[in-house]
Amino acid sequence: MTFLNPAILFALFAISIPIIIHFFNLRKLKKVKFSTLMFLKELQKSKMKRIKLKQLLLLLFRILAIVFLVLAFANPVYKSAAGNDSSSSAIIVIDNSFSMSAKDAYGEYLEQAKTSANDIISSLNPSDEIYVISSSEIGKQSPRYWTNTQSNYRDSLKNISISYKDFDMLQCLEYSKSLLSKTTTLNKSLYIISDFQKNNFTEAKSLSGFSDYSILAVNIGKREVNNISLEDIKIESALIEQGRDVKISVNVRNYSKYNLSNKTLRIYSKNTDSLFTLKGEKVVDLQSSENKKVELTFKAEKAGNNSGMIELAIDNAQDDEIKYDNKIYFSFYIPEKYKIGLAGSDTKFIKLAIESATSMIADSGKTKNNLFDVSELSSLSNLSSYNIIFLSGAEKINPADAEQLSSFINNGGTAYIFPPQNADINSYNSFFTKINSAKLGNLNSDAEANKPLKFGRVNFEHPLLSGIFKNEKLNFTSEKFILDSPEFKNYFSIIPGEKDVTLIELSNNKPFLIENNIGQGRILLSSISASDKMSDFPMKSIFVPLIVRGVFYSQGNVNKNSYIIGKNNVIGLNKFSKIAEAVNSQNNKEIYKTQSPSSYIALPFSSFASQPGIYYFRDSLNSKSEFALNANPNESSLAKEEQKEIEKYFKGIFRSINIVNDINNVKESVKETKSGIELWKYAIFLALLFIAAEMFLSRKLMQD
Repeated sequence: MTFLNPAILFALFAISIPIIIHFFNLRKLKKVKFSTLMFLKELQKSKMKRIKLKQLLLLLFRILAIVFLVLAFANPVYKSAAGNDSSSSAIIVIDNSFSMSAKDAYGEYLEQAKTSANDIISSLNPSDEIYVISSSEIGKQSPRYWTNTQSNYRDSLKNISISYKDFDMLQCLEYSKSLLSKTTTLNKSLYIISDFQKNNFTEAKSLSGFSDYSILAVNIGKREVNNISLEDIKIESALIEQGRDVKISVNVRNYSKYNLSNKTLRIYSKNTDSLFTLKGEKVVDLQSSENKKVELTFKAEKAGNNSGMIELAIDNAQDDEIKYDNKIYFSFYIPEKYKIGLAGSDTKFIKLAIESATSMIADSGKTKNNLFDVSELSSLSNLSSYNIIFLSGAEKINPADAEQLSSFINNGGTAYIFPPQNADINSYNSFFTKINSAKLGNLNSDAEANKPLKFGRVNFEHPLLSGIFKNEKLNFTSEKFILDSPEFKNYFSIIPGEKDVTLIELSNNKPFLIENNIGQGRILLSSISASDKMSDFPMKSIFVPLIVRGVFYSQGNVNKNSYIIGKNNVIGLNKFSKIAEAVNSQNNKEIYKTQSPSSYIALPFSSFASQPGIYYFRDSLNSKSEFALNANPNESSLAKEEQKEIEKYFKGIFRSINIVNDINNVKESVKETKSGIELWKYAIFLALLFIAAEMFLSRKLMQD
């Protein structure tokens, strides 16, 4: 603690005045015994002890009243972490996430934040090192910030606008630490201006290095804000075909305390010229705090890239005060041509199934008759260009083939395996162990025992089987549905692993067809070959759909084409091999150059990837692969964190913490953070308290 007016402390000598008066009142009087009052002697002794005690208290109150009056005029200051006269470093972080577009009686939150930043700057010393940064810059490859060494750095505050990037407190603290560590001053302070949503705070236990720093948090926002947001868009149709409807779901969340009705969702498709065309709409009702999953349909009219947008129509601004989360984008890819590899000695029926499907598709006029590009493979090498590999009739899988096939599956390919009756079980199981999949058991070759076997439980909800039959209400537990089952001569027992899913089960509860997702791809394993040697399966009506839908199913996981702004996204590119650049399709001008060719591209957060919308990668042949960028849904929840929780979060990280809840007190709070807390108000209060106590006790003594 120090004093701004230390010369006043000489007035403390005034405490001698009440001491002198006290001793003057204690001068001894001559005692005269009066016989008629002798009986009051003992009573008088007891009363005098109480009076003397009150006189001592009276003296103490007078001394303390004088002491605190003098201290008040001396203006004592409790020094903070930055509480000295040397220069200091200060970082001012302005939260410009889209939650800061809300308003209260003081205006828009972001404008309040800018005003508070100016108040902080004007309260700091000209010799201080001052850094100003918006939260949307934190996390970028080359973040921009402004310092007081720049002539127009205050004007830069005016140019800070609402961003789609969410505000992450941990990321903010880590970046501020890295910036402050480069400064040479002893006194370092962090100023954060934000609405402090609950979702802003992520785990910070491992954060250290701030023990000598002070933090001042300006808490913007005085009211509950109503908001409806669109979150978590998902392509529900796992198997997508050109010319058919695709189910797309989106979560609609009502963050207000009111029930809402007749809110309209609209779905649009993106044209080649980046314009959006309305394709349909749906009306929904929302209870307070309800999160409702809504499905809309989107017709996949073309092969290749299909992109679009779902929009929440704003009919009442009071119900939905935040507009930045009312649009959400999606993109999926339908291969223009499926490259199919046939390996093994029994692929004749598979090839016939694909040829018949090609003829049917061509006759329907839905697409070209060259949708399927079939190649018969002599070896399992150079598989990267294929969508799916059918392995049927291969006696064994040697180590070299196992390595190639494993790499193919892990990188997004689909392997459909039909083991022959003379299969080398050990070589197959060696491959299955490598990819952590199911195992082949014994060959069941008793024709008489196998004759009664039929298909049992069938998972009709799986994309490989859903929609094949007219009865759309079929589900996994359907047992009454009679499926045209093959007659079995022999079959392999399949021993499923933990991650294997049984798609078709035999009537003896043994798996007939299973699936396992491995890496970016998948494996489908049948218990029989795709020939007439083990059964008459190729002649049954279900054979062609299982083969053809297996081809369509090989397009992979279409739900990985939506990514989050502000993250370092790793984006899959549908087997594109040489990517030249990324382009913002909304203006076709913003371009991000990639560094090395790959089928998976790491797209860092940058100014290029800071807006929601449809983007695409382009290769050297000008082929495109689209993907969608959307805002982080965490920012849509506007619930504010309580002050005690904010203090708890910062406690143990910073040496001193100051939270300001009124923007009118920012300058005074900065002064306290910078120079220390002035204690004269408390001294005046204590002085008045002891004066009142002295007056009360004086009256009591007069009565005594």
